[in-house]
Amino acid sequence: MYNRTLLFGEGLFETLRLPTSERRLSLHYGRMKASADALGIPCPPWEEFVQGVRSAGYGPSVVRYTLVALGEGHYNGKAEAFRTEIHVRPIPSIPPSVKLCISSYRRHSSDPLCRHKTTSYFFNVLVKREANGRGFYDGVVLNERGHICETSSSCLIALKGSRVLVPSWDCGRLPSTTLQALSSFLDVEEEYIKPEDLESMDGVFIINAVVDCLPVDEVEGVKLRMDEDFAYTVRRYLRSF
Repeated sequence: MYNRTLLFGEGLFETLRLPTSERRLSLHYGRMKASADALGIPCPPWEEFVQGVRSAGYGPSVVRYTLVALGEGHYNGKAEAFRTEIHVRPIPSIPPSVKLCISSYRRHSSDPLCRHKTTSYFFNVLVKREANGRGFYDGVVLNERGHICETSSSCLIALKGSRVLVPSWDCGRLPSTTLQALSSFLDVEEEYIKPEDLESMDGVFIINAVVDCLPVDEVEGVKLRMDEDFAYTVRRYLRSF
């Protein structure tokens, strides 16, 4: 069988930070399984997924679990089997806050792949590479209407008074497992958000499974309000999930 992940980017992956709870593991598995079913990629059962992640080690680390699709060698063929690959790396240095830029790379909200964490990841690589080259932590991706989707690897949330906001689902963002976990503690509202709206927010944050929650102190040179207490509360919620 051919490696369709290598040939065509037909694969899925999940990245998570260890140690973690079984509840958070279940969110990662649920996202991967839903995408595998939607895209026609065979998927391991839950027990095999958990065993694979746990076998990576019990010390603090970042684990990437990759679902490799195997099958026909022509691009219009199908995945008929799978194998998994597990890569472990140290937890990176996590800054207290971050500066973001607006990426020059746009995403169309109708792109079917933006709903799945696929190994066709080079768009995200370009967003991150461009941001780092300009001296920023990451880039904010906009869609064809100029609405915020997310960053290259994080969900963006904002605080406006007592409201917690996230870019609307139809803007074209990945379903975030961290947002799912946070929604168990806080009511999160979807809203169309443009870059110029961020300055009026009481706090802007990025969330993902590795950093949990980081406050954003600047976007494209514009200083934002920071609410470190809210960031601390979010981290506390996520680590108790």
